[in-house]
Amino acid sequence: MYYRVNKKNILRKLIDEIDHEIFINDKNYCNVLIYGDGVNLGNPLIGNQKNTTQLHLCLKLLPNDVHYPFVNSSKNLTTFTLGITPEKKITPEELKKIVFDKIKEIEQITLTSNRQIIIKFILYIISGDNVFLQQIHNRNFNWSNRGNNVACRLCNIPPNQYSQNLTTFHVQNKICKNNNIHSIMKRPFCDVFHDFTLGVLSYTSYLKNSEILSTLCTINNITVLLCNITKAIHDYEIHSTVQANILKQNVNCFYQQFFKLLPDFPFSLKYHLLLHLPYVVQNSGHLSNISCMSLESYHQTLKRESKLFKGGKTFEKTLLSKVALHQKIDTVEDNACEIVIKKWRNYNYEEIPYKLEETTPLNKTMFGSELFDYSLDKVDLEDDLMEL
Repeated sequence: MYYRVNKKNILRKLIDEIDHEIFINDKNYCNVLIYGDGVNLGNPLIGNQKNTTQLHLCLKLLPNDVHYPFVNSSKNLTTFTLGITPEKKITPEELKKIVFDKIKEIEQITLTSNRQIIIKFILYIISGDNVFLQQIHNRNFNWSNRGNNVACRLCNIPPNQYSQNLTTFHVQNKICKNNNIHSIMKRPFCDVFHDFTLGVLSYTSYLKNSEILSTLCTINNITVLLCNITKAIHDYEIHSTVQANILKQNVNCFYQQFFKLLPDFPFSLKYHLLLHLPYVVQNSGHLSNISCMSLESYHQTLKRESKLFKGGKTFEKTLLSKVALHQKIDTVEDNACEIVIKKWRNYNYEEIPYKLEETTPLNKTMFGSELFDYSLDKVDLEDDLMEL
């Protein structure tokens, strides 16, 4: 089962708080990013928490000019959770149905802001980890994505020829449109955070077993290139075209030096996708706006709330309830309670007084329906799957 929140109410709150000049264009449209990634929320040593790896779907509002770095985008001020579902219990067909139905619902929403402007939303890009994106693109995947049999979702180069195409020029000429995916997915994306980090980790692991003195020159060159790539990824002062050129030069040199040191290194999808990164940046936007690095930190909301209970049969529903409605009760002198509602981590607090009866449960009837604007819906994924 997939559990979701009421998107319209959350978007209405965000629209009233954002800077319209930055996020709303001349046609009163707002670009949105859909992000999906698995997050491990359970303790494998506890019986009812062994299978609590959840697929976390988020929505992020993007600035009008996504090719120019927007510093505050790293603070997740315009990000919120759409829903969660057990990651390894969902099929690719069910996942695509969830994502594409979600996009249709969002693009059908129209809201009137506090400036009396009618605002609509349009999907700009779909972001996420490799497992999520491979399923969306109807491509083979494995849970580690380190195998050499996983086909790239951006180009038509066979996996056994990855090691023969070691420049951004080679892979860019092989980029093709995937006709099997939804027509609304117009812009390419690769997960720079996972690809780059795992590449560095594998290289560091190799160095522990290598003869450092015999490869000192190559190692120094690779170190400089890695620093340049890292700086370009995190640079919030340059345009995406400049960022793409810096990445293109350093990524090409990096692979030449890397395979000079490791000529027989197994070439997996992770390393291949790094060659696509300059093309993605140039065509899709600055990494400060579209990358997974800032969105990864938003998992902390789920992780923090998941520690407040032990799990159970309705783990997803309980977790999403706590994320959507975090409440704190403080007893005051007149035997009333002050309920401090934090609707989402980026919202203001609201104080709602009420009289607390000893036998009154803390449920919907006690608080009133208006406090539960962020309602939970239980969606049966078995319906309409044949429409895909």
